[in-house]
Amino acid sequence: MDVVEVQHDRAVLALGITEVHALMNSINEAFEAVEDWEFSIRFGVEKDFVKALWTQLDEVSKRLDAG
Repeated sequence: MDVVEVQHDRAVLALGITEVHALMNSINEAFEAVEDWEFSIRFGVEKDFVKALWTQLDEVSKRLDAG
């Protein structure tokens, strides 16, 4: 991972395919290990937000795999 830019409330990162997969796998583990009722308490965001993040990462993964 390379840090491209950091602003007050935003960071731009460059991720390789292995890093994208690691993030996706981590999200999958969180979905399996944490009950719906406690998800937002433990992670500070709603589960739907993280599902949308996973979907975006999946799209990036597909584009990286396609070369």
